[in-house]
Amino acid sequence: VNKSLLNSVSDPAGEPRFGMLATVREYTFEKLIRAGLADIIKKQHAAFFLNLAEEAFQHINKPDQVQWFDRLSQEHLNLGAAIRNSLTGGEIETALRFGSALGRYWHTRGHLSEGCYWINQALELVGDNPEESREFTLLKARAVNMLAYLKLFQGELDTSKQQYDKCFAVFQELGDLLGISACYKGFGNIAYYRSDLVGALDYFDLGLNIIVDLGNKKEVADYLNNMAVIATNMGDLKRARELNERSLVFRREMGDKENIADSLNNIGLLIEWGGEFEKAVPFLEESLNIRREIGYKQGIADSLNNLAEVYYYLGNLERAAEFSKEGLILHQALGDKIGHSICLGDLATISDELGKYDEALEYAKENLLLRSEIKDRRGITLAFEEFGSIAASQQVLERAVKLLGFSECYRKEIGFERRKIDAAKYDSKIKSIRAALTEPKFNHLWGDASSLTLEDVMVLVLGQAEGETNLDRLRIIRE
Repeated sequence: VNKSLLNSVSDPAGEPRFGMLATVREYTFEKLIRAGLADIIKKQHAAFFLNLAEEAFQHINKPDQVQWFDRLSQEHLNLGAAIRNSLTGGEIETALRFGSALGRYWHTRGHLSEGCYWINQALELVGDNPEESREFTLLKARAVNMLAYLKLFQGELDTSKQQYDKCFAVFQELGDLLGISACYKGFGNIAYYRSDLVGALDYFDLGLNIIVDLGNKKEVADYLNNMAVIATNMGDLKRARELNERSLVFRREMGDKENIADSLNNIGLLIEWGGEFEKAVPFLEESLNIRREIGYKQGIADSLNNLAEVYYYLGNLERAAEFSKEGLILHQALGDKIGHSICLGDLATISDELGKYDEALEYAKENLLLRSEIKDRRGITLAFEEFGSIAASQQVLERAVKLLGFSECYRKEIGFERRKIDAAKYDSKIKSIRAALTEPKFNHLWGDASSLTLEDVMVLVLGQAEGETNLDRLRIIRE
């Protein structure tokens, strides 16, 4: 340090950390290579950081999880270098162990794409070997499971399902109950995002039965939380509150701040869906504060979405827009297509009510395309309703009736019930359109809307050329 070969700084805990100029590093690394020590040093480096990653994994559901997430963030570049050196040095088992140990960190701290990249690199190198040991096969399956988990949060539902299918077969063959349960949770989440609430609940029931027998409190809490989300969407708010509170008890016992924040967030949503918007705010804000404290980027983005919605219902459109725009930036940075599309839909609605119709249409268009890409049928329905609402605001009433009438039919087709908190605004809009058009004309247009197809409506809102480019995507959704 005195001769400027190294520079020294203190970390937040007061511990010294050392670095060097790139030119010094290049020179010294050449000396290591010439001395035949480079590979040995790389292996020692990888072993040290693998030990750190696996030790951190043991703490991610405990009260000291923030310190461990911070420690991993501090060593982020070292961890990446260790994985890269493991891969180039043929240490595939080490790379796979990194993938399993760091998955939760990558998700929480917003490194989804990076995590997917490293796991994919390891899996591509390992290939399929029928003579590999049971332990190695299980290690590989766990890495695949983590890849499926990360892809789920990116909105890559097809890829996530493929990876879950792959590791599920292995877990079943090897009788790994914890792995089987993790896959049921993944399958359930995918079904939920695809609007199959009954299917999601079936998967969660299967997984919960396994995990209760294993006595894993963390996983039991996760399942109760997920089942509460389904109950909320089915309108059974009493059941959802009960499940959420049971989940929260387990999470508080473990001191698992990340998941405590999830439970608080979900309780806040329940209160909101019950129409008590002011009472929902403290729960949502406490969840956001915890998520900011632990650096949980995905959670922060979701909290911003939820607070935006609550402030929208409280009539504070400017505050709602602020939360949505902040959330939009985070979801984009995370590569989270589901959260991104929710923000776009919210901003379309807010802009519509603020009278910013051109802006509203741009948000609605981008939302529809993104919802179509991820094959989110409920989201597509909401996007069409946004277009219909904007048309009504602009007094293009016949277009509005077509879009809203089609959306109502499509809701029934996919079993997507309107939330009670949305019903008053929707009914008021329909009533005003009906009054402006006269009853017979409204009924005629509404009846005609039932004969429209998804393709017709896509062309209606996007225009002929652009609408037709998305027809294949819609056919897949319909199938």
